[in-house]
Amino acid sequence: GMPSGRIWSRSISRLARSASSRYLLFFFAVTLLCVEVVHIYARHLVRTYRVRGGDSSAVVFMGSSDAIKDLNRYLSSDGTVGAKVVGYFDDREDEDLSQTCAYLGSCADAVPYMEQNRPSQVFCGLPHEMRGEAKIVATWCQNNVVLFSSVPNVHNYFHQRAYPELV
Repeated sequence: GMPSGRIWSRSISRLARSASSRYLLFFFAVTLLCVEVVHIYARHLVRTYRVRGGDSSAVVFMGSSDAIKDLNRYLSSDGTVGAKVVGYFDDREDEDLSQTCAYLGSCADAVPYMEQNRPSQVFCGLPHEMRGEAKIVATWCQNNVVLFSSVPNVHNYFHQRAYPELV
């Protein structure tokens, strides 16, 4: 004969649980795939927009160390980063850096220039001896909501070439 009601309902319940767990697993897999596709497409749109000049932030350098030169090369060569290098401040003009980056004046000229032109970000690669100038600029950046980043000259520590995208 027919199985009793209790056995019948137990087997249907077990079948429903395994079907719902398979459905749930399938749902999560499809959702994850969709989210990843949207993420990749959004990154592509942002990169394309940045290459065309949109969403770029004005960047100013303090100093002309080898690390600043490398950072200038990287930011200037990759439009997808979204940074527009404006120039650099240093107490003496560096011939190599001035070929690809505008010399904006001495370190004393930095704060008046930034008050007029409002950069989005300042990368400071000044040597330790110029920490007073660096502190003045860092304080101004903090008070004016400008991102200040200290760039250590890693060329003094490593003999291999350092790549900013790996740091």
